[in-house]
Amino acid sequence: MPLLDLGNVKQRHSWLLEQHDRIVTAALNDGGRAALDHIDKRPGFTPRTGRTQDATKARMMRTAGGKLMRISNRTKVARFMEHGTKRHIIRARRKKFLRFKQGGAWVFRKAVNHPGNRAYLFMRRGALTGYYDVGRTLRASMRSVAKQF
Repeated sequence: MPLLDLGNVKQRHSWLLEQHDRIVTAALNDGGRAALDHIDKRPGFTPRTGRTQDATKARMMRTAGGKLMRISNRTKVARFMEHGTKRHIIRARRKKFLRFKQGGAWVFRKAVNHPGNRAYLFMRRGALTGYYDVGRTLRASMRSVAKQF
């Protein structure tokens, strides 16, 4: 019966853990880039200025249970674009009237009826794209590390 070289097993195990940590970090960073790319190229709505997509951030975070990818957007309209809105009234608050262009002419109103908008789920779809990308990267990378182990 062969004897186990415990020192070699510990060394190989440490190597495997280092490789795993490196691969997970790289996969999450790549997944974040894939999510942001999806949000930029296929938001599901017609961007007016592009600020909503530009303000979307993806970052890898360490937690007590491991690592995760977080996608966030702090613009005022992101939540409404993501989840949608019901019909509502927009009233002038800072000035006496709302002012906007309609049909080439400036229009002044104390309040307008907003028809609401549907949920575009652009961040959720971007996160899902990133999730699939992370899975593909992890499977491929861990297979190659397992062959070396």
